[in-house]
Amino acid sequence: MAQEAHLITDNRRHVDRFYALLWKLRDGLGGGRTLCDCSGKMTWPRRGVYYFFEPGEFRHEQREQLRVVRIGTHAVGKGSRTTLWNRLRAHRGSTDGRGNHRGSVFRQHVGNALLARSQDATSMPSWGLRRSAPRGVRDQETTLERKVSEYIGKMPFLSLAVDDEPGTTSVRAYLERNSIGLLTSETPLIDPPSAEWLGNHSVEPLIRRSGLWNLNHVGALYDPAFLDVLDDYVTRTLAEHSPGQDKASTTHPHQLQVFIGGFMGPSYGIRWENGACFYDRFGDGYVLAETVQLHPADQDWAEFWTRVERLGVWSWKQKYVQRDVCDGTNWSLELKRGSAFLSAAGSNAYPEGLESFCQAVAALAGGRKFE
Repeated sequence: MAQEAHLITDNRRHVDRFYALLWKLRDGLGGGRTLCDCSGKMTWPRRGVYYFFEPGEFRHEQREQLRVVRIGTHAVGKGSRTTLWNRLRAHRGSTDGRGNHRGSVFRQHVGNALLARSQDATSMPSWGLRRSAPRGVRDQETTLERKVSEYIGKMPFLSLAVDDEPGTTSVRAYLERNSIGLLTSETPLIDPPSAEWLGNHSVEPLIRRSGLWNLNHVGALYDPAFLDVLDDYVTRTLAEHSPGQDKASTTHPHQLQVFIGGFMGPSYGIRWENGACFYDRFGDGYVLAETVQLHPADQDWAEFWTRVERLGVWSWKQKYVQRDVCDGTNWSLELKRGSAFLSAAGSNAYPEGLESFCQAVAALAGGRKFE
């Protein structure tokens, strides 16, 4: 009982340290990835632990920080040859949007929740049954498999390199077990899911209660010392990351063009052209009033990308429109960095976090107005 009381008392501090280590990993890697933009041609650790986040799911007291919604690893059976990318590819599905939920319990959980939310679970009685299915059954499941691929594909995630031997006593299994226990051992949860979280429709009570797409290790006591092990492997991962990569490619965008404003008032833009960054200010009628070349330092870019990741910008929808308003504020965004790309726009309708994103753009522009 004394050990349990100690863990509960210190849980918040441990959770905050856990996220601080993940942000250190994310910043050192130059941001997270999304499965919809990933392939086996990219550089992956042979073995590791992965941490998925979810757009719209934020930490309770840090509203600009996405919360972890899924933790996993692979090759915990002795002699297993599964690689990290093998497991992530199973979660992603095929490049045509299809997938196999029988090879990914993550996909199975998400699919069950989508069915339950649609209140039409009886439309797919084969979902989650048996380890294999004939071609005709799989064909009937294609539409739902595609929805699952789309949903999971938009989730940002981080990969931690832990290249130890397969087995239940591996460091990877230790980190997975304790990470899940840390986030779910206290009631009420330190970072509960939002009311809109898809997992609230899960058929699994543990998923609904924990806010994670996990079942194993949910609610288990954790060893606080695992945070020191996590810290060590974050440092190792960053030390091994892209040793020959050009520094500019991890800070500067491949594409950046942001605009916000309206025909009857001032408008602002920022753009990346030919290796340089420019700030534009427009008057009424979108008449160009000023153009300034900007010179953000690498640290400025790093802070900008950090805000982009925390706000879940990569997962914004393509269109936000309020159809009953003709005039007002228009905005658009084209952003590409590495394999991540986003094109989004809106008219008098906005994703959650747009105001904070504009603040990040203003900071990149040296404090110039951008709203």
